[in-house]
Amino acid sequence: MRFLAILLGTLGVGLSAFFMWLQTQQVNDSYRLMQLQDEYTMWFEIKRRVELEWGRLQAPDHLRSLARNRFRLREARESERWYLSEP
Repeated sequence: MRFLAILLGTLGVGLSAFFMWLQTQQVNDSYRLMQLQDEYTMWFEIKRRVELEWGRLQAPDHLRSLARNRFRLREARESERWYLSEP
């Protein structure tokens, strides 16, 4: 009978320790999940800004103003243009 009580007591302490470990892991995982959500939000915002900037840089009016003001290029005259036929 005494052996059974010791066995049940040990089992109870073991299960209690396992339950506390599970609770600790759950709290740690919750903090990690919140951190990952914050990182995702930050990277999503950076991606959105990069896509907006990329679209702005590819805009024809912006490219023309860059060519004119920064690189001092002018629009090609009709005699300087080459037209390629579709194959």
